[in-house]
Amino acid sequence: MMKSLRELSTVDRSRAICDYCLQDVTNNRQGEFEEMLFCKDCDAKAHPSCMKYSSTLAAQALSYPWQCVECKTCSSCFTARDGASILFCDGCDKAYHMLCHEPEVITKPEGKWLCSSCLNDPVISLEDFSEEENGLESDVASFSSELQTSGANSTRLSTVSPPVSSNHTQINNVPDSTNWTAAQVAEYFTNAGFTKQASVFAEEEIDGKSLLLLQRTDVVSGMTFKLGPAVKIYEHIVKLQRASSRKRSYHQQNGMS
Repeated sequence: MMKSLRELSTVDRSRAICDYCLQDVTNNRQGEFEEMLFCKDCDAKAHPSCMKYSSTLAAQALSYPWQCVECKTCSSCFTARDGASILFCDGCDKAYHMLCHEPEVITKPEGKWLCSSCLNDPVISLEDFSEEENGLESDVASFSSELQTSGANSTRLSTVSPPVSSNHTQINNVPDSTNWTAAQVAEYFTNAGFTKQASVFAEEEIDGKSLLLLQRTDVVSGMTFKLGPAVKIYEHIVKLQRASSRKRSYHQQNGMS
């Protein structure tokens, strides 16, 4: 029987293959040696650089029993309930419910966020992290079966939505989903790498207009998705909503119907 990653010895781990680049610790995307992160709860594994972690974030994540985003639980209550209120620290990659964190986080922060432990750590500074390496952008990439079958050419970490059918109007590289059917919504998320989750949009008959009305809690708590995919799917939805809003504003400014 194949060992789980939790049972792998040091020697075995040195031979493990990154889910992103399909290389081991001796050879990352840059052809360099790099320690890998191993989820303590499942078989997810990856070079920190493949997830676009900064060197500071990578060092912190490697220093404790790490969880991939699909297994991520609050570091205080150790549950994943109420995913809409979970924050990801940009300094250590740990997760906290806003009310579980000490002190409590009353208002959801925008952009980068550090937990209290990292705020008090003189080694860690927000200046160490680029905009592309904030907690949600770097860690929300799901270690699901779709990723493992996508091979070395996976673009799950791209900040630009994946391409869809040519009949979808593009607004700043993001398609306008206003008039999509439920089937086109499902197609978009299939192309984005969320094959399992895409079927839910079709089953629930969520068309383009309905998609543009969805809020974070609808996706993270109201749909039967794991936290990791749910957060990433919502990021795509936000981009689609912004593209639709920009199109409406453009048409209004230019007197177009």
